[in-house]
Amino acid sequence: MVRDKPVYELKIEQNVEENEMLNEIDEPKVSIVDIKDEDRVKGDILYSVDEVPRWYLCILLGIQQFLMMFGSTLAYSYLVTPKLCIQETDPARGYITSTIFFVSGLGTLIQSTFGTRLPIIQGPSSAFLIPIFATLSLPQWKCPSEEEMLSATKEELQEIWQIRMREIQGAIIGASILEMVIGLTGVIGMIHQWLTPLVFVPTISLVGLSLFEEAGFKASKNWGIAVITILLLVLFSQYLGNINIPGCSYSRETGWKIKQLPFFKLFPVLLTIVIAWVICFILTAAGALGPTNSARTDLRVETMYSSPWFRFPYPGKSERFVLLYVCFVKAVDMYVKNVTFEIKEDHLHLHFGLSGQWGVPTVSIGAVFGMFTGVLASVIESVGDYYACARLASAPPLPPSAINRGIFAEGLCCIVSGIWGSGGGMTSYSQNIAAIRITKVASRRVIQYGAVTMLIFAVLGKFGAFLNTIPEPIIGGIICVMFALVTGVGLSNVRYVDLRSSRNVFILGLSLFMGITIPKWFKGHPGIIDIGNDVANHLITVLLNTSVFVGGLIAFVLDNSIPGTDEERGLVKWREQGLEHNGSEAEQLTLSSPSTYDLPFGMNLIKRYKIFKYVPISPTYDQNIFLRKVRPLFIRFKSPKKNNHNIDSVI
Repeated sequence: MVRDKPVYELKIEQNVEENEMLNEIDEPKVSIVDIKDEDRVKGDILYSVDEVPRWYLCILLGIQQFLMMFGSTLAYSYLVTPKLCIQETDPARGYITSTIFFVSGLGTLIQSTFGTRLPIIQGPSSAFLIPIFATLSLPQWKCPSEEEMLSATKEELQEIWQIRMREIQGAIIGASILEMVIGLTGVIGMIHQWLTPLVFVPTISLVGLSLFEEAGFKASKNWGIAVITILLLVLFSQYLGNINIPGCSYSRETGWKIKQLPFFKLFPVLLTIVIAWVICFILTAAGALGPTNSARTDLRVETMYSSPWFRFPYPGKSERFVLLYVCFVKAVDMYVKNVTFEIKEDHLHLHFGLSGQWGVPTVSIGAVFGMFTGVLASVIESVGDYYACARLASAPPLPPSAINRGIFAEGLCCIVSGIWGSGGGMTSYSQNIAAIRITKVASRRVIQYGAVTMLIFAVLGKFGAFLNTIPEPIIGGIICVMFALVTGVGLSNVRYVDLRSSRNVFILGLSLFMGITIPKWFKGHPGIIDIGNDVANHLITVLLNTSVFVGGLIAFVLDNSIPGTDEERGLVKWREQGLEHNGSEAEQLTLSSPSTYDLPFGMNLIKRYKIFKYVPISPTYDQNIFLRKVRPLFIRFKSPKKNNHNIDSVI
């Protein structure tokens, strides 16, 4: 439905708690414990999820969505490429940046069309950086010495980083298949019953804390520029965030008029990068920076000339195309037979091989399970974003089927990312969700236009090369703030628990401390694990090098085993915020299948057959059917004396 003038719904709920939750949505990453799903903003939305603005508005608003995810996406490529042993002047850095934007566009189209169908942008997740760095820190993936790199030929340099990329590709594909299984089976609705606030705190916080070395390394290349970048970002996002800039708007009814725009709140990262970049350019032109100073803007200019104008990121060479499940099934079959394996081109399928931009992906069981820890952290973040987006977009309450389908689609997006070779997995971007509150536009079509914008810019080879010329200290400053905010969001969940309890303080402190200490020690002692099996050695090493896994596992085991009351563990306040969304059966029936979350086609067939009520990703899925069957199983193990386990309250 296309409208010239939006209709306003003047239905405002006078709810203090809801207003408090609205203030919290400005956080850069929203965790599941920040959302109250039954309270939604019902007023002043200009375009709802199912409505379609005029095409020119869709284009402008879509470009805005692209700009809002620009900084985080660019920072990711700057973190990954050095770990892959890619030289600073290698055009491959620009290719990978373009590939990341390309798969982000594809992922956004998949999620907004077939996933939750909410206006959600997909982009590279920082939760995947930890297992990626843990894998690449193994002895076999250490970068060659500088002398070896200088003496290597162009083909040898290319193979050095591509073999590492192929290892990451295989790990992401394998772990993402497990994420699809989580969504397909509806497991996320069951396992989160044990994911208490004390589990969320270290799991999310360690995503930021464990990356302090990488952030510091980037910033240390020129602390002056990095500090300027941090100060600019703090200025725009915090001090000037509520200051509006006059702008022009036009409508047929009123014509041109002046409108106040929250410019600094919309584009703090973009403004910071542009201004810091200009400062570096001036210092470079004035000769204030040495010839090898990382803050110079002319260090990688040659990549602009060596990169093509147009380059289409592809998942396979020539006319080759392969289905992912063929690769995975064959990999599992080879693993069972040989214990360790490397996927060979002639083994993938009958008539043609799988060879992407960077070659044939390789799979190792340790890397897959290590990457799965990043998947779990990403799933936790995404579920929280789904609730936030539905509430801000005035959408109907999220049914369990939409959550399951969103996780399923996100797993599919990660598989696409792995096949294309972006060097990371996909997750939802909450900074774009927060823009809904500012722009009052929640149209699904706008997000899809933004996805098309990403695809267009991604095929411009010069665009990726141009982004690669941004001085690394600028990216270092952006990364410092970004990971600090991720850490802060994780720590904010402690407000639900009783910090006067020695039990909670012990669990919180031990999980955070050991989540940093154990991986740090194992990184300094490579090869220390030796139990007689190479696959087992690799698996244990990767997991113990992953801080999210270590800290999250410690918190999960301790909080669900050490005695404590529901109030002490923070579960009472947690339920009051509407997080235990497995309400009464009558309430569940009202969440069964809102039209907003229906698939774009095939709904008549799905509604006709009752079997789809048992499929967790079906819009007609009824979770109560499953709960009624498993309730007796949990009651059987329920303690008659104590009621301090969160599962009792849910079932």
